[in-house]
Amino acid sequence: MIYSRRRGASSAVLSAAVIALIVIAAAGFGLYVTKPSVTATSTEVMTAMEASPAMAFIPAPNVMMAEGIRNGYLVVAPLGNGNYSVEIHAEGLEPTTGTGNIYIVEGQQKSGTMASGPIIAQSAHASEFEVGSDGIGQYFVILTANPATSFESVQLVFLGGMSMGNATVIATATF
Repeated sequence: MIYSRRRGASSAVLSAAVIALIVIAAAGFGLYVTKPSVTATSTEVMTAMEASPAMAFIPAPNVMMAEGIRNGYLVVAPLGNGNYSVEIHAEGLEPTTGTGNIYIVEGQQKSGTMASGPIIAQSAHASEFEVGSDGIGQYFVILTANPATSFESVQLVFLGGMSMGNATVIATATF
C-alpha cells in the first residue's frame, strides 16, 4: 500500500513537470512564430581603392635555393590620400641578424634605361630590412605615389657585407 502511494505521488509530480514543460515549449514556439521579421538593406559603394592582389616573388635564376627565397609576396594598396602602402613578406632568406649583411628593396624603373634603385629614392637606408634567424623577412613602407607607375618590378637584393659590390638579386615581383 505504501508503495502504491509513492508511485501515485511520483506519477503526479512527473505529470505536472511534463505539463509545465509542454506549456513552456508551446509559449516559446508561439513567440518564435510571431516574432517580427526585420529586413535590412545595405548599399556599399566600391571605389578604385582596392589593394592589388598579392604578387609572388620569382626567385632569380642564378640564385641557388639554399641561399635564395622559398616563398615571398608583394602587396601594394592605395591608402586613399594619394599614398600607397608597400608590404613584403619573404620566407627562406639567409638570416642577417648580427652578420653585417642586409637585404634592400629596389624598384626597376620603367624608363628606357632599366635602371634600378632603392624603392625609396630619398633614403637607401629606409629601403633596407633584416631577416631573423627563422629566415623570415618583412618590409613595410608608405610611398607618396603608386609604385606600379614608376617601376616595372620590385626586387629583393642581398647585400653581403653591406657592399653594393656584393649585391645579388634574390627575387623579383613584376607589376
